[in-house]
Amino acid sequence: MAASPDWSTAVPVPKVRVPPLPRGLVGADRLRSTLPGLRSATAPPVTLVCGPAGCGKTTLVTWCATQSGELPVAWADLEPEDNDPTTLRTTLRSALARIAPGIDRTTPSTGGGSTRFAGELAEVFEHLQSGCVLVLDNLHELRAPEALRCLDALVRRLPPQLRLVLVSRREPELGLSRLRLAGAVREVCAKDLVLGRTEIRALLAEHGVTPSPHVLDAVTAKTEGWPTGVRLAARALTGSADPAGVLAHLAADRVLGDYLTGEVLRDLPEDLVRFLSLTSVCDRFCAELAQALTGRADAAAVIGLLERRDLLLTPCGADGQWVRCPELLRLHLRTALRRSEPVRARGLHRLATGWLVRHGDMPAALRHVAAGQDEELAARLIEARGPTLLACGEARGLRLLGDRLPQGLVARPRVALVLALADLAEGDAPGADARLAAAPQHLVDRDEGACVLRAVAEIRRARFGGTPTTALATLLETRPERLRDPDLVLVARTGVGLAQLNLGHERAAEHTLTGVLHAASAAGRDQIALECLTRLALASPGRGDYARMRERAVAALRFAAERGLTDSHSSACARVAAAWAAHQTLDPMVGHHLSPVMAQLLAGPVEPAVELAARALALVLAVEQGRQPLRALAALHARFACLTRDVPVPPALIAAGSTIAVGAALSLGETARAVAAVQQARVRLGDNGDVRVLRAMVHKQRGRARDVRAVLRAVTCGEVPVHVVESAVRAHLMFAVLEEENGVRGGARRSLEAALELAGRSHALRPFVDTGAATRQLLAANLGRLGSLDPLAEDLLARIPAHPASGLPEGLTPRERALLEELPSMRTTGEIARDLFVSVNTVKTHLRSVYRKLGVSSRRAAVVAARSRGLL
Repeated sequence: MAASPDWSTAVPVPKVRVPPLPRGLVGADRLRSTLPGLRSATAPPVTLVCGPAGCGKTTLVTWCATQSGELPVAWADLEPEDNDPTTLRTTLRSALARIAPGIDRTTPSTGGGSTRFAGELAEVFEHLQSGCVLVLDNLHELRAPEALRCLDALVRRLPPQLRLVLVSRREPELGLSRLRLAGAVREVCAKDLVLGRTEIRALLAEHGVTPSPHVLDAVTAKTEGWPTGVRLAARALTGSADPAGVLAHLAADRVLGDYLTGEVLRDLPEDLVRFLSLTSVCDRFCAELAQALTGRADAAAVIGLLERRDLLLTPCGADGQWVRCPELLRLHLRTALRRSEPVRARGLHRLATGWLVRHGDMPAALRHVAAGQDEELAARLIEARGPTLLACGEARGLRLLGDRLPQGLVARPRVALVLALADLAEGDAPGADARLAAAPQHLVDRDEGACVLRAVAEIRRARFGGTPTTALATLLETRPERLRDPDLVLVARTGVGLAQLNLGHERAAEHTLTGVLHAASAAGRDQIALECLTRLALASPGRGDYARMRERAVAALRFAAERGLTDSHSSACARVAAAWAAHQTLDPMVGHHLSPVMAQLLAGPVEPAVELAARALALVLAVEQGRQPLRALAALHARFACLTRDVPVPPALIAAGSTIAVGAALSLGETARAVAAVQQARVRLGDNGDVRVLRAMVHKQRGRARDVRAVLRAVTCGEVPVHVVESAVRAHLMFAVLEEENGVRGGARRSLEAALELAGRSHALRPFVDTGAATRQLLAANLGRLGSLDPLAEDLLARIPAHPASGLPEGLTPRERALLEELPSMRTTGEIARDLFVSVNTVKTHLRSVYRKLGVSSRRAAVVAARSRGLL
């Protein structure tokens, strides 16, 4: 009788061998945490790793299979041929034979159905001493009902010593529900396999690509962490001198297209590929929008199929009604559609525009009307929905669309005015002037809505120069109910608030903008809400409240981050406000807030007030960091020189910016620049209290104490008003130092108390640091005598940089330092000696030595000297 054939040799070895790991594997820690204990006997009976092609499923399981563990791993790479039950039996027995050579090597039966199949495998597992892990890779290749029934029978009658790992591109048609309910299934999905920024950077580095932060952001956004997508992007970027251009056209890359077609879309029916192609014009879609684009009444069912079975659509949005296709696949399908059917593609964009307008999604409608290339439709959209688009922060998209329209359409009154407002929102005053000049005045006057838009444009234009009085009157006379468009009402009310700020009516502006903020937030008009938050923050210095400024600026930045508006002009202005508040309150976050937006603010057109604030803070950073401070000083001086009287810069900003300029110039030895800065401030502010403080700073630098006292007396008595509270704080501090130097200690303490009271209310703490060692000496000398102001004085004392005296006869010993730290307390010499575990005589000896080294003769004098020198 002939020997039974050796069935284990009928299967190619690579098919039943754990595959090698890919080159340049990254993220080992994440892999370990994603699928821990794969080879553990305590692992769940079934592990399901499910995700689309190229998401790293096999890599994950391979890596885990190669780690140490209790159980051996059998691997079966399933192929279409395994849809035949006999072939499937052979494949699985061959895989198991590699880890248990003692398994019966006779040919398995060819009949008996799924129950017999499960029974045969149960017999096979009797040969395994400690169980095993069986990995079924590419399970999605099994589609034949009989093959699936065989595996289903195995899952239902799973031997206790078997740990089954299923790797598939789609949810397998197996009876996993019961096991799920029993908690016997561990699941890993596509979102668990995406690469983070650190891993993406490492993978790019494996290909010799060192990305800039901008390029890394672009790769992350394009690939969404899809591992194969990142590898394909890295391949395309290798050796490229234009990374931005490569990434912009990545969807058209031939290798990427071949992979998507040959792997991701290979097994998808033609009608489903067509469905994805037609809906690819939209970044996201719902069933109703998909039906409008594809004409399929069963769009909802198709979406469910693609979402559940093929994992090519993922839910997005809070209501779960919207889905999206992976970014690279969507862009690939959209590019292919534009190439093969350009007319159809434009028609689909127009269909999407109409549907989105009807359902109120104006930002998305704007993007589609631009892609649809229907100029008349674009003009009508701007006319009808321009205020809504502005309120939603679509100024940049409106400008791009306006640049594509012919002159005849741009000259329509509402079109021109909406585009002018879009230009102003981006800081482009010359562009807005050209738009406004194109709108026929007689046509504007016939349309009340157009008149309102023109008035708002004039108010916004006035931020670059001009007076908005007439425009404000127009808006105040307009009855909101006649406008009908609630977004136009919001735009108009925002214009009123901005005009009130420009005219210096800060209380009225705060009331108006606070009301607009609440209305815009309720309506979901994020751009208007952000602008209100920003403008309220910028208006706070005039009210002498830097804590409120910081609170509002931080709220604006948080709001911008939550709404995806971090790159907007309003967000940049909010960062300036946050940096300004940080500077005044001695928060070290000035550079953190300012540095990311300096290039954005200073490279292009920006309103003068914001540029002035940014340049003043840039000077602060330049002086602190020693990075070209003279250049920064010259830039701020030039900015002041360009300010004409018709440029609406708040007086508070002129005063505060001038203080920074004068202080920096004096610290750099540029006295002439300091004098010039005082003159510039005097031209804009007159001889008010802020300017007098600036003059006193120059006199003090020149050693003219009498002149300092003369110009400050009226400020400290409140006879001459100031625009910013820090000027008053600085005046009281300088006067206190003069009194102390003249031996009038009572007057010095009263002036110090006045400065502390003002600083406590306003959080204007910067003058205490700027006035330096003399103020520190004052605080140290008076600490403990200031009553309720003592906590603030102690906090400021810790913040002012200490300048320890040099030339001491000898340094303090550790014992003397320990004793010095005890002196501010009210404890007696005996109590101190007991805590230090020394005798009273030893304490007295050390105390005499401390007095001698500090040049004092009393305990209180020692405390004052130590504090002023930074020893306490």
